[in-house]
Amino acid sequence: MKRLLLLALIVGCTDRELVEDPTQPTEAEQLFIDDVLPMLEANCVACHGSRSTAGFENGFLAGESWLEVRATLLASAVIGPEATRSRLLTKGEHSGPHLSAEQTSLILRWLGAEGL
Repeated sequence: MKRLLLLALIVGCTDRELVEDPTQPTEAEQLFIDDVLPMLEANCVACHGSRSTAGFENGFLAGESWLEVRATLLASAVIGPEATRSRLLTKGEHSGPHLSAEQTSLILRWLGAEGL
């Protein structure tokens, strides 16, 4: 009887759907943390990391954490409805550094993972 009860408990526990751990980053978040954010910090944050800087979409990289920076960026006008035409990639009138083909590819991969 005890074995049957134990078996029922085991089957009942393994039959449940696994709930994704909310503390674990999603694929899109992990791409942002590992690939996109370091690139943006190296190339873009100096001019676009604060709401007080001058220029186009001045604070689209503002935030105290990767979560805040990602949320600010995704809510900004630089991320358009079509990823390949995003101002993050095309940059419009811009005098700052230009992204390499590899960097552009990483951003497109991240935006795709975000569903954009």
